[in-house]
Amino acid sequence: MFFNPGSESPKPILVLGTGNILLSDEGAGVRCIERLSRFPVPEDVELYDGGTAAMDLLDVISGREKIFILDAVHGGDEPGMIYRFRPEDIKTEQKIDISFHQMGLMEILNLAKYHDALPKDIIIYGIQPGSMAPGFELTPAVDKAVNRVVEMMKAELDIK
Repeated sequence: MFFNPGSESPKPILVLGTGNILLSDEGAGVRCIERLSRFPVPEDVELYDGGTAAMDLLDVISGREKIFILDAVHGGDEPGMIYRFRPEDIKTEQKIDISFHQMGLMEILNLAKYHDALPKDIIIYGIQPGSMAPGFELTPAVDKAVNRVVEMMKAELDIK
């Protein structure tokens, strides 16, 4: 297991937002975390801005019972489309592009599995980006989708 044994035990549920906020819609997962952090989350939940980190996230996901991953997902649909799936739903021949930005999501999860650090329950929320151009602002469709994902996460986590 990767988690530093000298530090506090990780909370059982992790909500991990990833993405590059410098590339407009690519930052959708991080924007979800920013908005979700405005609400009081249960004691057993940690919100984490993973940015564009990849290998560094092995320590973050290790020791958890459940993780939610929020990210931009290139599934070929209209901008703002929301996907909800589990890693086992992805077949390697599919054309969905999900990334932890420096290394593919599936590679990170497979590496965690190899090191016996993979949480038992993983749910991925992806938002189809409209623009990956430099800029801090989300496109209108993705901005609305981020708000919808925040509402979905509030329901998942029983946040009032």
